[in-house]
Amino acid sequence: MVIKGKARGAAAQAAWYLTNKGKNENIRFIETKGTVSQDVQGAVQEMAAIAAISRCKKFLYHASINPKEGEHLTDEQWQQAVDALEKNLGLDDHQRIVVEHTKDGRTHRHILWNRVDQESFKSVRMSHNYAKHERTGRQLEKEFGFDHVQGVHVFEKGAEPGKEHGPSHNEGYQAKKEGINLRQWRKDIRELAAKGEGMTGFELVTLLESQGYMVAQGDKVDFVILDPAGNPHRMAQSLGIKVKDLKERLADVGPMRTLEEAQQKQKEVLARRAQEKEILKARKARKDLGMYSSGSMASQQMDALRHVRDRAKLREKAQKAQEEQLKRIQREEEEKKQKAREEKIQKPKTANRPTQKQASREEKAARTEQTDAKQKQNVFRRLKDDTDYSKYTRQNNNGREPGGGGRERER
Repeated sequence: MVIKGKARGAAAQAAWYLTNKGKNENIRFIETKGTVSQDVQGAVQEMAAIAAISRCKKFLYHASINPKEGEHLTDEQWQQAVDALEKNLGLDDHQRIVVEHTKDGRTHRHILWNRVDQESFKSVRMSHNYAKHERTGRQLEKEFGFDHVQGVHVFEKGAEPGKEHGPSHNEGYQAKKEGINLRQWRKDIRELAAKGEGMTGFELVTLLESQGYMVAQGDKVDFVILDPAGNPHRMAQSLGIKVKDLKERLADVGPMRTLEEAQQKQKEVLARRAQEKEILKARKARKDLGMYSSGSMASQQMDALRHVRDRAKLREKAQKAQEEQLKRIQREEEEKKQKAREEKIQKPKTANRPTQKQASREEKAARTEQTDAKQKQNVFRRLKDDTDYSKYTRQNNNGREPGGGGRERER
């Protein structure tokens, strides 16, 4: 039984990870404890609200319990396992969320605890948590009658340190990206090394390299072995033996290839193998078509080789065309950039152009002049109307003369 865990923050991301199906075949919500909300999102928000009172940044503790392949737990055993881990970590009576994931046919459970106590608002220290994980795993293995899995932190009396180191996270991610099953690769080279148990170091290296497993001198370690993608791995760890024993066994090998030389040699070996496969494939295809009904075997092999070479030439031609196209695209982009730079240089400086503020001032002055001109025209029009006496008659309707002081004219 393998138990992993660490303190973390990013509550929203933790809730998303627990509820997102992703590559899991099934997700089942199990329980929440110590929270009002009965769902993952709400419970995580409550944990974050309580932790906000303290100064703890990584207020969550995320752990996973993963039984060995072929081992299955009942619901009561799962509950017992979670409680035992909680007690050993010192997180008794703390808020927690339990979610079950099923991936590749194997069931494991994730537990998310709040490290901050709800009453004292103090966080629990998580020192030596790896040893606590292994101690809990060994305890549960005995109680459930499961196979013993030796770790690297906790050893029983008479037990040797664990030699079985799995691939690191970066190694596993890179191998998965290259489409390589790293565990199966390690299993294959260990079986091959077991066949050469009585061989010398030189014979062992020759045996490994004959099967495409290139050995080289490492930069940080003495010996590395390359996977099918050319990525180096520690040879002692990959073979499952101690570094000291590996050095003693390979003492008679002498100077070894550098990493670059080994990668180049591996490419040549893989290319030769691919060519042989193409020959066999072409031979089988021609045989199925009845092309080998007559003629010698030598002529048949020559035809197959010619076929393989023609295909290799076509691939090389296509690769060159692709490289030329890429260069042409890069050249066109560079020309566009150069043209844009030249246009930018030829443009007049912005200092000679009127700024937006100056343009607004000029526009405002022009509007003011137009307004003044209209006002002057209105004033002149009113003065003209006031001085135009032609519209007045000598005698108005009342029979009075203008300026007569109101006296009527005698008839």
